[in-house]
Amino acid sequence: MTSEEWSFGGEDTALLGALLLFSGLGLLPLGRLLAERVFPAPRVLFVRWGFTHVVATSLVFLLSSLLAVTLLGASDVLSALVAGVLAFTLTAAFVTRVARRSEPKPGESLGLVGAAHTRAVGLGLALYLVFLPALLGAGLLSPWLVERAGGAPVGQRVLLEIGGLPGVELCLALFVAVALQPFLEEFLFRGFLQPLLVQNFRERGGIVLTSLIFGVIHGQVAFLPVFCLSLLLGAIYLRTRSLVAIVIVHGVHNGLVLGLFLRSAEWRELSGASALLGS
Repeated sequence: MTSEEWSFGGEDTALLGALLLFSGLGLLPLGRLLAERVFPAPRVLFVRWGFTHVVATSLVFLLSSLLAVTLLGASDVLSALVAGVLAFTLTAAFVTRVARRSEPKPGESLGLVGAAHTRAVGLGLALYLVFLPALLGAGLLSPWLVERAGGAPVGQRVLLEIGGLPGVELCLALFVAVALQPFLEEFLFRGFLQPLLVQNFRERGGIVLTSLIFGVIHGQVAFLPVFCLSLLLGAIYLRTRSLVAIVIVHGVHNGLVLGLFLRSAEWRELSGASALLGS
């Protein structure tokens, strides 16, 4: 496919995305007010694992990824999704072992217990609705930026390949994307990595660094929207210390994005994904 065929809705779409994205800046005071009304202060919990554990976890993830691809392959989107889940699951098992060895209350340290989960879920969903236009705007702007930088819209192709799966395989792919991936990713990044980075780089620095790493592993096209989503999830987790809340918000977001791509021809056209269908 030639570079001319990778079309992304033009500058008007990018401008709309930029306007929506930067509208989120004006809503930050509202978001902070909501958060402070429900959870008056951040919950920074000291954890006893360190950067050597992060390095070890990274190596476990790399080895697990190689093992998963060897066993399951990655020739199609479903195989790649399942292989990713296997790699994340093995890595999460390693992190669980680290937490049990280093923490007197590993469940609380990882955000699984000890939090007001119901209130946290309510706050998380409210903040997500407030910043949803900005998140969608990032999704519209990102492909245009990547294309101008000489990149390819791999993210959109993956979404469309999921939509092309037959019934049972589609259901499995949706379950992985909406339920399993959000839990495993948040367990590793928000539950394990962010607290350590917050301890060493303060609250904002820890959230930003976690989000940068989280965005990078999702690829070029997804980086900007995933980075923005991660900032929101990181702020919610810092305030609530509830892994349940951010897993639910993450799952809702994944479900919404998939639904827009699979059910809305208008959204595919607006985001430029229709170019991958030859339309």
